[in-house]
Amino acid sequence: MRRLCLALFATLASCAGEPPPAPPTPPHKVERPLGERVFPMDWAPALDDARRDEWQRPDEVLKALRIEPGARVADVGCGTGYFALRLLRVAGHVIAVDIQQGMLDLLSKRLGPEERKRVTLRRSEPEEPLLPGDRCDLVLCANTLHEVDDAQQARFMKSMAAGLAPDGRLAIINWKTEPMRLGPRPEHRLARGRIEELAAGAGLVLAEAFDFLPMHDFLVFERMG
Repeated sequence: MRRLCLALFATLASCAGEPPPAPPTPPHKVERPLGERVFPMDWAPALDDARRDEWQRPDEVLKALRIEPGARVADVGCGTGYFALRLLRVAGHVIAVDIQQGMLDLLSKRLGPEERKRVTLRRSEPEEPLLPGDRCDLVLCANTLHEVDDAQQARFMKSMAAGLAPDGRLAIINWKTEPMRLGPRPEHRLARGRIEELAAGAGLVLAEAFDFLPMHDFLVFERMG
């Protein structure tokens, strides 16, 4: 995991044309109580490095999603709020979901009083991020699907599908499988075909695919029929 985080800082720096900064030194040995796949709390500051915008391109992502003002959206695997805070600019309500309470606590501190009224912070079970009553117009799951154990991926996808409104959409942004310095281990990455297979098993069909992200597949699904 330390190797992954060192690569993250090096890649962020190379995008900006600057020498890589030294990564923050954790106050103790990095703990991974949720397993090897889950990004550890010790490295949470890396999620908000401004140079991440160079390859994550959040403004282009939101533009592509065409979110209606006032929409009800969910950010599954929200971390410290990189996308959740941006979603709040257009959405009426955001359900921010993460399996780590520490991530939700960091996001909560970043919310102003008015923003807090429009956010539901939810610590979820690893295989059940959303509930049928959520009825989201859009669910965004970015950089998260690879953290789900193989045996739980089908249930995880079905949970997100169950949380959609009848005409809701599910957007998956997931690391590509080709070799690169940044991101999860190769054996944890999901091929695009696998993501589409999981979506089909949850009653979803591919509606749109975008190719402007250099390191990620960006797929949008809707209900079959």
